[in-house]
This record gives sequence, C-alpha cells and structure tokens, in this order.
Amino acid sequence: ELTLPLDDGLARSLRVTLRLVDNEDRDLGVLGCIVDVTDLRRMADTDVLTGLRNRRALLGDLDDELIRHSGNVSVIFADLDGFKLVNDQYGHQVGDQILAAVAERLRSALRPGDLIGRLGGDEFVVVCPGLSEPESAMAVGRRLQKALEPQFSLPGIAVNIVASFGVACGTQRITADELISGSDTAMYESKQA
Repeated sequence: ELTLPLDDGLARSLRVTLRLVDNEDRDLGVLGCIVDVTDLRRMADTDVLTGLRNRRALLGDLDDELIRHSGNVSVIFADLDGFKLVNDQYGHQVGDQILAAVAERLRSALRPGDLIGRLGGDEFVVVCPGLSEPESAMAVGRRLQKALEPQFSLPGIAVNIVASFGVACGTQRITADELISGSDTAMYESKQA
C-alpha cells in the first residue's frame, strides 16, 4: 500500500498489486493493478456514529505517536457518567445524537495536533503528542470537561452530561496498551472520587 500526497495537502491511499506473467519457463512481463482505497481506509478507521477515529485506528495512531515522540505522549480517557440513564429515559436514537454532540464538543476543545477517538459505548480517548507533563495534560482534561458543561439540547429535551476523566503520561519505554490502561485506571479513580 502506498500513500500519494496531493497538491492540496491531502493524500490518497493506493493498493498496488503486481503479478508476474509467464509462460512455462519464460517471463513475459508484469501485470499491475492500482486501486484507490482512500475511502475504504477512511471508513475502516472511522467510528460511524461520531465521525471520530475508531478504537483500532486510534490505537494505531497512539503507537505511531509514541514512536515519533519517544514516549512523550499523554492520554486522556473520558467516560460519560450515568449515560445509560439517557438511553433508558429518551431512547437509543436520542442517546446516539447526544454521543455525536459530545464527540463534536470534545473535538472542538482539543489542541492542534491532538487526536480523539471513540473506544466504544460512551468512552472516548484523547492522544496528546509531545505532552508528557501531568499538569499540562490535566489542563487539557479540564478544557475537555468544561466543553461538556453546557446542556445538550434537542427538540423538547435538555440533558446535562458529566464525564469522568483520567490522565496518563508516557515515558520512553511505555506501550500504547500500558498508557491506555493507566488513563483508564485514573479515570475510574476520578469516577469513584
């Protein structure tokens, strides 16, 4: 698979397949096929409900950022508190609309270069490349929390959403799984507090 950068700053993903064409013991040439898989890759990496990176894509991004920044990466884990009640009270369609609105508010509160994805359900993860100081990561977490403070309004419905956040900061030898696990543990400690 190859990436072809374009003049507009975007890139296309191309899958190239080459096969040898031969006749008995004589090589006749090569048969090539190039397929643009950009849209397929985008669909495979995107959470359908929120438009954010999905779990698989975000974990791959985190692995890449840990290598690129020598472990100098922070992860913020967010879990919506009591979100099951929204689904139970208003139905899953309203719950899905609220999740999409939560995703947009969280995305709007990120720093340039930060990545966000939905792990599933009502869990979100933010990857902050180049950030390993706990105080700075906590400041990003507070900004995310503040973005959720205004009520979420749909026709005839106003819902308050509260989230618990957990922060973990990377080190040179930390893995993506360890960093996610650390932020998840910190989030549960925050939720219990």
